[in-house]
Amino acid sequence: MNDEVLAEGGLLPLLQEALKGAKRVLELACGEGLWTLPLLRRHQGFWLACDVSFPRLQTLRLKAGRRGVELTILAADAFALPFPAQTFDAVTCLYALHHFPRPQGVAQEVGRLLRPQGRWLLVDWFLPTGQEPHGCFRLRWEEVLLWLEATGWEVTRTCWLDSLTAFLEARR
Repeated sequence: MNDEVLAEGGLLPLLQEALKGAKRVLELACGEGLWTLPLLRRHQGFWLACDVSFPRLQTLRLKAGRRGVELTILAADAFALPFPAQTFDAVTCLYALHHFPRPQGVAQEVGRLLRPQGRWLLVDWFLPTGQEPHGCFRLRWEEVLLWLEATGWEVTRTCWLDSLTAFLEARR
């Protein structure tokens, strides 16, 4: 299945609406740009695609070039991003939080980077109740909500996309 088909479902309009008014956006763990290019088609403002994998970023740059899209990319560690505090209006982390060994550390860094009333848009797969972690299913919905609240995040919107996948918008 190609990137366009995957991204054109119900999630893309939800993300576009949540990003309205965001002038400076950081896309954390963008990979090869499954969501980057569809979101950039409709976004006005600065967009930085960031991933720890330089080869994936190079693939994204090639895809963007073929489509005539200008793109800023950065290879960096999500736990220590090279920006001053309050740099971004929005940070996205789409289908990637489960890859991080310490997702709470990512939440702390995202909180540092967001401007007041900035938005963290998170989409990921969550473990069904009663199941043990396996593969990409490492996150428990209830636990994520608890540690977000405990670290000063206010969850302002949630939406289940299917039985395992949820969208979450949070602010600090």
